[in-house]
Amino acid sequence: MIRKRTIVHRSIEMGKNSHKRNSNVELLRLLSMGMIIFYHLVSYNPSIEDGSYNRIDELIIHSPYISMCGEIGNVLFFSISIWYLSESRKTLLKSLKSVWVFDRQVIFYSTLLYIVYYMVSKQLNIEELLCSFIPLLNGTWWFITAYAILYLLMPFVSVGLKALTDKEHKQLCVLAITLYSIFAFIFPGIEIPKSGQDLSILLTLAIVITYIRFRVDREKLIHQRKRLAITIFSGIITSTILKIVSMCYIPILSAVANRFIDDLWVFSNILILSVAVPIFLLVISLPEQNSRLIDYLAGSTLAAYLITEYPFIRSLLWKEIFTFSHITWRGQVIVPALLCSVCVPFGAILIDQLRRALFALTIDKHPGKIFNSIELTFAKKL
Repeated sequence: MIRKRTIVHRSIEMGKNSHKRNSNVELLRLLSMGMIIFYHLVSYNPSIEDGSYNRIDELIIHSPYISMCGEIGNVLFFSISIWYLSESRKTLLKSLKSVWVFDRQVIFYSTLLYIVYYMVSKQLNIEELLCSFIPLLNGTWWFITAYAILYLLMPFVSVGLKALTDKEHKQLCVLAITLYSIFAFIFPGIEIPKSGQDLSILLTLAIVITYIRFRVDREKLIHQRKRLAITIFSGIITSTILKIVSMCYIPILSAVANRFIDDLWVFSNILILSVAVPIFLLVISLPEQNSRLIDYLAGSTLAAYLITEYPFIRSLLWKEIFTFSHITWRGQVIVPALLCSVCVPFGAILIDQLRRALFALTIDKHPGKIFNSIELTFAKKL
């Protein structure tokens, strides 16, 4: 029992001054969103998907790195949120208030982008217009809905996980990874029902990241950087070997390898976790840095996702504006695609500065005022 308390105290020391963000982590947040957008660019761009390739082209364009890129970005983004939320102490009303404050931004972009869609297409659908006011419920962005669920659950999940002993928490990590990562990798045909898939993956991540947050000493991580780098490299090499085998048309082996490659779009896949989690560990093991510019820009990462992944904007960006049909050898598309994955989210972040300025002058003067009143009224009952 004494051992448990010592480690939790250490983890709190790692997270002291939690209101002051670690800019290393915030930079990772920006990079993770760039990875997600890069994957979307490649996967939704018809000039890439419909191209004819030789073996070398296919290895570049349909490489596992691109499939892994978006999912690693997902894991990193959610891991960062779990890292911060795990130390928050919130009641149900405070959690709902956080979701509401966050949802205002989502509603703003959902409504604004629908207006842009109407102005361009001249097509008005009343049902879609009404749904734009409840984006968390209508599934416009699965990522955002999952993020809201994370906001609601993490303060309560972290309390339960912190109450476990070190041994119990470690056993739970092994069980969760085995069920939702290793089994899914070994038996790709096994699928979790969609209704529970996102939640089970988020809970698996929550279990793993909170174990790191509560139980792992940062000093030990500093001495494990070499091992972490080897783990990342091993995950990448393994996925490369699987891709090469899947392309060689070797009986049975190619079919098995191809099933594993196809499963890389699920971000609970063990190969994804074996790369993403060590990357996260490497970043938090670095000396803490503070940059107001990075922290401020990172505050608009969700806006980059909201803008670029709105169905109409996504189609406009990747199927009409940023197409690469003029490139005859498809392998050459990687460099301009990487440039787009930097410039497009940066442009979206710049656009979000207008939204932030507007909010600062209006609704951010009293954020969550309704929930504050409700909490004062019903605090004793809850």
